Amino acid sequence: MYSAIGGFLNVFLNLLLIPSFGIVGCAFATLGAQLMSNAYLQGVVRQMHPFHLLPRLKNAIIATVIMAVAAFAFQFFGAHVILNIALSALIFGGVLYFRREPLLSNLALILRPTVSAARENRGWDAG
Repeated sequence: MYSAIGGFLNVFLNLLLIPSFGIVGCAFATLGAQLMSNAYLQGVVRQMHPFHLLPRLKNAIIATVIMAVAAFAFQFFGAHVILNIALSALIFGGVLYFRREPLLSNLALILRPTVSAARENRGWDAG
């Protein structure tokens, strides 16, 4: 349902904004449609499972700001774009790690069975 809301709203806003603003109108139409469909989806999910989003974003916002400053610095000093992306990703992950972001431990719990299964399969192949 939320994708239908986003799709129809995107078409409507495109028809409304593109004649006057061109490609910029298309970008704002897509942004508005995504915001509205995500707001609808968030409301539906909150009815099923109440949660608070903003307090959980603090670490991500801090990591994003630090990563952005580092990325701009790497670009200023002429780092290759691939190196810039890799180093920025490491900085983002490192900031989350040092701030003890619960998402990282949840991710480790999710990945642990996969790694264990891969090790078991390797043991079967060797025997």
